[in-house]
Amino acid sequence: MTPPPQPEQNALFDEPLAPADAPAAEPTAPRPARRPRAGVEATAVGDATRTLAAALPHGLHLGTSSWHFPGWAGLVWGGDYAEATLSKHGLVAYARHPLLRSVSLDRAFYRPLTATQYAGYAAQVPAHFRFVVKAPALVCDAQVRAEDGRGRAPNPAFLSTELAIRQFVQPALEGLGDKIGALVFQISPLPRHMLARLPELIDRIGALLSALPRLQPAAPGGVIALEVRDAAFLAPEHAPHLARTLRAARAASGNRVT
Repeated sequence: MTPPPQPEQNALFDEPLAPADAPAAEPTAPRPARRPRAGVEATAVGDATRTLAAALPHGLHLGTSSWHFPGWAGLVWGGDYAEATLSKHGLVAYARHPLLRSVSLDRAFYRPLTATQYAGYAAQVPAHFRFVVKAPALVCDAQVRAEDGRGRAPNPAFLSTELAIRQFVQPALEGLGDKIGALVFQISPLPRHMLARLPELIDRIGALLSALPRLQPAAPGGVIALEVRDAAFLAPEHAPHLARTLRAARAASGNRVT
């Protein structure tokens, strides 16, 4: 966190000295301290937007990948806010927008969240709101990566069922409960030697997904989802196998190839 700017010390010595016979200046009333703004204000929403939101299907949850974009001033936020402020305090205002009924907790990919952290997010949104949460890279990345994103070594915890349950599914169920929309296992880009043995990897993914505890009844509308980042998963020789595997594991699917 950047420390707050300090007052210029030189300014304390820049005032010219008053002549010795000059009358003393009359004391001025101290300026009241400016109170910091608490939280983030939501923007005013017009009737047309509310009418549109009311017409959406009950099970449709529109949302974004995060809630801390400063460029939404006047659209979601009622003023201009720094990204750091929105990250800490913006979720409540985001969830008040009638069209925004969901958001993704991408930060969970970089470090597992605790049940307490999940519960803190759940407490900031209305009952109809749903979260899309990414499983940690600890489980979903086949490589341990350096700070620049390059693979440094094989990840021994890749597709670990025990870690997936203990560090992801159980805390999310305990903290978010029925506000779970989807728990997403995003498989990071794979090294070439693993892509060459993709059927075996698909079987490992299926074994992991099948071993996960069911989200119901704690999260009646929640789903387990798989997101892949390699086009090879969708090749004609592999896509049917992947589809059968997901169907057997009762998991939803999606893809994002980079």
